[in-house]
Amino acid sequence: MVMKAAWVACVAALVGGGLAVRALGADAPAETGVQKQSSENLKKVLIAGVMYANEHFDKWPAKLDELVGGDLLNDKSVLVDPADPKKRAWVYHPWTPEQQNKLDSGTTPVVWSPIDDPKADRHVGFLDGHVEVVHGKADLDKLVAAAEAAAKK
Repeated sequence: MVMKAAWVACVAALVGGGLAVRALGADAPAETGVQKQSSENLKKVLIAGVMYANEHFDKWPAKLDELVGGDLLNDKSVLVDPADPKKRAWVYHPWTPEQQNKLDSGTTPVVWSPIDDPKADRHVGFLDGHVEVVHGKADLDKLVAAAEAAAKK
């Protein structure tokens, strides 16, 4: 499977040097302590999601809670975005293996910050395992809409 090879490569990269964090915009400010913790939590969730999918024929769990326990996630607190003022769980959009085959994993969001402020930066985890800071809800909505449209083709 094409996606399985991508998952294996992603997990290998994670083991070798950590998950890439890319900020959109060359002049993005350094992350604060809370933002950094948010990014770290999201990385852990993505690593667990990639490992889960690799063991389940590219299928991500129905709910992120399924990642807790066993060898995937030991700490349920990483399922919460510390950068969210309301301390809510990550927003999760599981893609089926059939949809994943139609999607560009590098541009397909799978987990993101639940922040309400439409102008606020938010951490977004992508299907290929990388994390980006997306500037505002409108930009996130465009990414999700593009992926949903591609998945329907």
